[in-house]
Amino acid sequence: MSVTTKIIAILTLLCSVNYAAKAQQSALLWKISGKDLQHPSYLFGTMHLQCKDEFSIPPAVTSAMHESTSLCMEMDLSDPEIPKKIDSLLMLPQGDPSLHDDMDSTKFDELLRYFKDSLGIDLIKLQSAKPLLTTTIMLQRGVPCKQAISIERELMETAIRENKPLSGLELVEDQVKLFDSIPDKVEGEMLLSLLHDIQHSYKDYYEMAAAYKQQDLQKIQQLISSVPALKDYQDLLLYNRNASWIPKIKAQLAKGSVFFAVGAGHLPGDKGVITLLQKEGYTVEPVTGVSVVQGKENNTAPVQ
Repeated sequence: MSVTTKIIAILTLLCSVNYAAKAQQSALLWKISGKDLQHPSYLFGTMHLQCKDEFSIPPAVTSAMHESTSLCMEMDLSDPEIPKKIDSLLMLPQGDPSLHDDMDSTKFDELLRYFKDSLGIDLIKLQSAKPLLTTTIMLQRGVPCKQAISIERELMETAIRENKPLSGLELVEDQVKLFDSIPDKVEGEMLLSLLHDIQHSYKDYYEMAAAYKQQDLQKIQQLISSVPALKDYQDLLLYNRNASWIPKIKAQLAKGSVFFAVGAGHLPGDKGVITLLQKEGYTVEPVTGVSVVQGKENNTAPVQ
């Protein structure tokens, strides 16, 4: 599976953990209770981009959202300043080498042609941008769907309609800083890897999407772990972030019922959010009867 696809979609030891490892294979929605919580909260694993005609928000997720008093995601996407912040943070500091400078001219010309012919974008205009922006554009335009949707944005719009407060576990600065830790040359190589096998990248997307629709967290974890180039960055992109989120999640749980939505890749494993919360003494159990496949929702599935 391509590195870039993994990052979008991106970016497991005792008795209780063994139970969790089995249950994680088939659930995206989890109920958090116990530890003197007055009301349950919920944890939902998302896939950042999905094909609109293949995905729908499950009724059980909608019900859990209704029950919750607030929505917390990786970032607070309702912040109107986020686009400006992203534009600023994804620009190279003056004097830093550009993608063109870091890349062999033949390879850069190949990338230039792809962006112009396949995406209708003049890559020269992105010369002052960090490689992450180029990769993000390529990913968003390259998702093999007639129309791609953001699950997080769908949840955010629901929360706004219901006048629920929104918050984030990270700032946009935090996420950009993560990728700044990866050398620009490495990001450029990731971009070329995606370009050289674009059809295989589509296959990768479908494989990850299939695992997501099957709610197979163990498979998702295997797919992410199978990328050699990501092995040096799994702690950076996944596990360190998971650990840093736990104190913030605990603080929010103490205030009331919260619906947490984070990338599904953050949920499984001994360093995943589910296990980390269980280690803190919370009861984290799967909500059954949930389907994210368009037209296959279990409308009778209750939030348990």
